[in-house]
Amino acid sequence: MSRRSLSGWLGFAATFAAGLITLTAEPGVARVQATRTGGCRDSLWGCAPAADTDGGESNEPPRVRYDRLLGQARRGLASLRFTSPAAAATTLTDTVQKLSDAAALLPDDYEAPSLLGQLELERGRLVAAGLLLRRAEELYLHPKPDATGGGRGLVPPSLPLEQRDPALALALALLQAQEGDLATALRRYQRLYEEAAHSPRLLYRLADVLMALGRLEDATALYETACSLPRSLETPLVDGSRACLGVVMALDRAGRSLPGATLRRAKQADRGPRAVELHDFLTLAERDYGRALLLPPGCERKLALSSYLRAVGGSAPTTYLLRAEAHLQRLHDLLCTPPISPAGRAPVAPPVPAPAPTPSPSPTPSGTARLSPP
Repeated sequence: MSRRSLSGWLGFAATFAAGLITLTAEPGVARVQATRTGGCRDSLWGCAPAADTDGGESNEPPRVRYDRLLGQARRGLASLRFTSPAAAATTLTDTVQKLSDAAALLPDDYEAPSLLGQLELERGRLVAAGLLLRRAEELYLHPKPDATGGGRGLVPPSLPLEQRDPALALALALLQAQEGDLATALRRYQRLYEEAAHSPRLLYRLADVLMALGRLEDATALYETACSLPRSLETPLVDGSRACLGVVMALDRAGRSLPGATLRRAKQADRGPRAVELHDFLTLAERDYGRALLLPPGCERKLALSSYLRAVGGSAPTTYLLRAEAHLQRLHDLLCTPPISPAGRAPVAPPVPAPAPTPSPSPTPSGTARLSPP
């Protein structure tokens, strides 16, 4: 037999053997092989594992799929502060979908509404966040068995929420603070401070409440600790910037000088001034004040200070109001044009109403003039 005919016969034998193995393989193996022979084999990234659209088998138990969806959603939620707003939009949509799918699978488990509530709080949607977070807390404290039989049963929580799920407890504390219940929020933050790791986010949110209560010295100490914590891969840069902004606000309100290094770090937010765009300030007015302190003297700073004073009225501590008024007074002689709208156009002034017609005098029977009624 020639060398060419021998190589041809060996190639035929190999092809025949491969086909026979495919035909006799288990259904699951054959399905994986069929998936891997699709168009993805020529792609740069190769083939993904044979699975349903969310990365798991279509026939897996509801509890297994639920836990996997939650794991993916947690990674997406954790990445939101690490990415730019444009990149976060795609992650946000995908995370919401995964959490919605998980909640539909096991509606009586607390973790899906907990993560959805934290996501809504991160987006500044206070009402929606409140409904979801309080439902999650209720389901945690009074668990229910799910209809699939794969749930965790009616086992009461063996640990307080601050130990078992610090992220949910932190979100509930912020919710209570933003709703104005500072005393309850402070108690929950203090329990977290005793039980959980001292992340920059916990420290500056606790400091926010203390500053709102007028306890500037305590707030400043917490802000400075959070601001000076070493950076790590687990801590978003914007969290450190937000803590340093708290230092700037607290020192300003106390009438103390601002360290240049702290001010520079407060401005070093992730891909731009994101610290003043976060939705975890106690009020929008507080965010305006923080923005004003980071801005150079000019019309934008004047607008932010005016917005702060207009929003707080007389509800803030007197020393805070006096400090803001002093900043605004320094810009009193600055002539500013109307602010530019987000679309880049100056706002259109409302039409000037036409003057009311002058009432015409009408003669009276005695010959004197009187005004006709309007």
